[in-house]
Amino acid sequence: MDPESTGVPAMDHDEMLSRIGGRFESRREAEEWYREQPLPGLSGSTAMELVEQGRGAELIEYLAAVDAGVYS
Repeated sequence: MDPESTGVPAMDHDEMLSRIGGRFESRREAEEWYREQPLPGLSGSTAMELVEQGRGAELIEYLAAVDAGVYS
C-alpha cells in the first residue's frame, strides 16, 4: 500500500517510535520491538521494515486492530 494512495503521509522512524512508545515500559523496549519483532499478518515484517517500505499506515492499522483485540 503506497502512503500517497492512502492519504497518510510517510513516517520516519522517530515519529513511529513516538507513536508506539506508550505501549512499552521503556524506550529501549519499544526500539527492540520496532527493530526485531516480526508482525503476524504483515508478511512477518518488523515495524521498522514496514516504515522503511513506506507502509507506516499499515502498521498503524495493525496496531489499531491489536488494540481492538483482533490479534490477541
